[in-house]
Amino acid sequence: MSRIYTVQEAAKLLKENLETRFPFIWVRGQVSNLSRPGSGHVYFTLKDETACLDAVWFRQQQRQSGEFNPLTGEVYEQARHDLAQNLQNGEDILCAGKITLYPPQGRLQMQVELAQPIGVGLLQQEFERLKQELLARGWFDLARKRPLPPNPTRVAVVTAPSGAVIHDFLRIARTRGHGGEIRIYPSLVQGDGAPESIVSAMQEIASQAWAELIVLIRGGGSLEDLWAFNSEKVAQAIVDSPVPVITGIGHEPDNSIADWVADMSAATPSHAAQLIWSEKNILAQDIDMQEVQLRRQIFRQLSGLKAKLTCVFNNMQHLAPRSRLERSEERLASLSARLKEKFSFLLQNREQRLALLSGELAHALSEADLRAIEFEISNLISGMKTQVLTRIANLELGLVPESHIFSLLNQRLMRYEEKLTAPDLLSRLVSRRLEQMENALALETTRLNGLNPLLPLARGYAVVRDACGQVVLNSAQTRIGQNIKIILGRGGLDAEITNIHSEER
Repeated sequence: MSRIYTVQEAAKLLKENLETRFPFIWVRGQVSNLSRPGSGHVYFTLKDETACLDAVWFRQQQRQSGEFNPLTGEVYEQARHDLAQNLQNGEDILCAGKITLYPPQGRLQMQVELAQPIGVGLLQQEFERLKQELLARGWFDLARKRPLPPNPTRVAVVTAPSGAVIHDFLRIARTRGHGGEIRIYPSLVQGDGAPESIVSAMQEIASQAWAELIVLIRGGGSLEDLWAFNSEKVAQAIVDSPVPVITGIGHEPDNSIADWVADMSAATPSHAAQLIWSEKNILAQDIDMQEVQLRRQIFRQLSGLKAKLTCVFNNMQHLAPRSRLERSEERLASLSARLKEKFSFLLQNREQRLALLSGELAHALSEADLRAIEFEISNLISGMKTQVLTRIANLELGLVPESHIFSLLNQRLMRYEEKLTAPDLLSRLVSRRLEQMENALALETTRLNGLNPLLPLARGYAVVRDACGQVVLNSAQTRIGQNIKIILGRGGLDAEITNIHSEER
């Protein structure tokens, strides 16, 4: 079973639902049953041909004076018509407010927050017509709009010079940005002459070519109050502006043609100042970050220049005469060491070769001949060492090139070899040695022929081998039916044993 509500609970629930569903609504109708009790509230009924709606306009929501707007806080330059005090039965008006329930009487009613004469509806129609026309021209396209300059320092402000709007804008501007100049171009912002005044101020700004940005601001108000910013002339001036234009007209719900055409639209005049300039602490943080990046860049550049300077210094050191002389001395020392090593190696090879030759000659020469040859070899080696040391000394002094030293020493070694192997010295020794070796070879050949087992085969003898290749020396090593091989002086025979004779012949 659903809950049963008391009348108070049901009325409260209906009131909350209505106020949530209709927090702000515009209603057009004719005033009837108008009453003004001593409390200052205004009670009336809005009606048309088929329905009616009770309305209450509380005193705190009314315009108590024609000199300011209680909704926006705007101070008017001239006194205005006070609709709450002059409202009459039978008058057509346009009301804005919320729909609620009056629990004591259980009646729906509208709590009016703003009321305007019905003529404002015609202005709304004109606003929509101009909006569609300018939309077709492409004046609202985002591609046409320009970005605002970052933290501009020359800003032109078009607004009324008196009132809270300009003071709020300047107060916000002082707390933001990094300093600059603001010029105020006074202009009417309400009334019949306001569009021409705004256009004139913007043309003056364009002719001076001073400003980086134009700011067009005004406090909030009704559609009638803001109608100067719905003028096609003002929209044309914004489009023709040589610098970007930002608008801060009215409050967030307010939208004008100037807002649609401007390069950027702010919710309020104070919001416009916030969009134009960044907070100083953010700018200070950006400066710190740029300082860090600048330090890093300078450090990288200095490191690169230092590396280049080091490279140039090393190249200069490498090409300096002293460095070249030191490298030449090092190379000369290296070549001298290599030359000594090579000559030591060559001398060692020659000594080994001479020792080998001496050993061979010792078998063919007498002791007197060997002493004579050793004496000559000693003289040759001594002379060669003297020449080598002299050439090395000359090389170290830079008197003789290395290639020339090697060439001379090689020629000298070849001459020493020719002397050691001369025909008049060795021919006799070699001939005698060859004769001895030939005689010994003939003797050994005779001995080998006497021991050769195959030579008797040529005189009719034969060699018998069994299947395993063993020589058969005795008939007892064989058996009948065994296969044997007979080797003759020329060729051989395969045979089978058919008979064995044990007696010797």
